[in-house]
Order: sequence, then structure tokens, then C-alpha cells
Amino acid sequence: MSDHYHYGYADERHDHRGDYAEAGHDHGYDYAERHHRHYDDESRIAGLREDLGRAEGRIRELENAIGTLRGPLDGALKRIAALEADTPQARQLQLEADQAAADLAASGYDRHPPGCPCPYCHGAA
Repeated sequence: MSDHYHYGYADERHDHRGDYAEAGHDHGYDYAERHHRHYDDESRIAGLREDLGRAEGRIRELENAIGTLRGPLDGALKRIAALEADTPQARQLQLEADQAAADLAASGYDRHPPGCPCPYCHGAA
């Protein structure tokens, strides 16, 4: 028998478990805490789902942006690879041109006569 006390609407002491609540019914102080904790957990879960939805949307936006850039990016990467492949040949050609210029200068040959007015020789005479 419960000794639960209700002011003004029931006998001073009564057992109301059979009327509207189960046998384990209580009005303990942790009742609100238990139910509020449950509500708080559900609220947190809803917030996390909302955050996850926004993150998934942002991921889709970024994937679309990457897809838009994929063509030009692939083209640029191919061009870089081609330039890197040509680099040894370009270096070899520059070396040969430098050696030819040095050989020409060492030979004493000057294709322009002294006092030549061309911009390359200006002031050289």
C-alpha cells in the first residue's frame, strides 16, 4: 500500500497504482530527470543528424566543384608532364647554344663591322 499523500483531491492515504499506473509507478525525484535526459538525448541526436545533413550537402558541393575543375586540371597536369619530359632536351639544347656562342666569341668572328648602328652593337664600337 502506498503512503502517497495528495492534498485536497483524494483520501489522505491511498493506493492509486491500480487506477491509472502500473505497480512500479513512483513519484520519485528522479522521474523528471529520467524523462528530461531522454528528451535531451533525442534533441542531441536530432541536432547531430541536422549537422550531418549539412556536412553531406557541403561534401556534395565540393565534389561538384572538383568535377567542374577536373577537365582543366587534367589538361594542366598533362601539359606539366609534357614540359617535364622535354626539360632534359631543352637543357641539352641550351647547353649546345651556349657552347656555340662561346666558340664563336673565342674565334674572334664578329658579323657586324666596327661602328655598326644596330641596337645589338650600339655603344660597342
